[in-house]
Amino acid sequence: MAETFPVVARGIGRPDYAREIDKIKRGETYPQFEPRPDSEKYKIFVGVFLPTAPLAIGATFHLIDIETNLATPYDSPAGFIADFREWFFALDGKVGFLMDLDGIMQFYMVPDSLATVHEYEQIVWGKSSLFDPNALSAHTWDFSIKNLDDHVITGAVHTALALVVK
Repeated sequence: MAETFPVVARGIGRPDYAREIDKIKRGETYPQFEPRPDSEKYKIFVGVFLPTAPLAIGATFHLIDIETNLATPYDSPAGFIADFREWFFALDGKVGFLMDLDGIMQFYMVPDSLATVHEYEQIVWGKSSLFDPNALSAHTWDFSIKNLDDHVITGAVHTALALVVK
């Protein structure tokens, strides 16, 4: 027969890093993505296509600003550098994704059907500073998708701009 004795319970059965939280490293954060309090703001634009409101065959949809609920185009204000930083697709069909900056097509892609594409990196060509290094003017950004498939499409798409005070 095994001897029994009281044991003081400590913790929850796994390491408790609560006091060491500042020392934990969870991958590298590139300098362009480090938070910049008071000088950087993200603008998120989305399109959500539910089974009850899918993207129709051949239809073009301009992404919606989640703060204002207005469709793009969006004008980034003078005094800010705008960086195109992210895109994400989770759709059940083939679409074309288009980004215009000041009325000039800067980017077009056709992600694979049923694909989820997510990029979160510095996109070198997607910056207003290439055209206006001193941020003297407002710039117009337009994000749109077009249904290129032979059926209605459901799913979601979003993109992000980082606005940085110049």
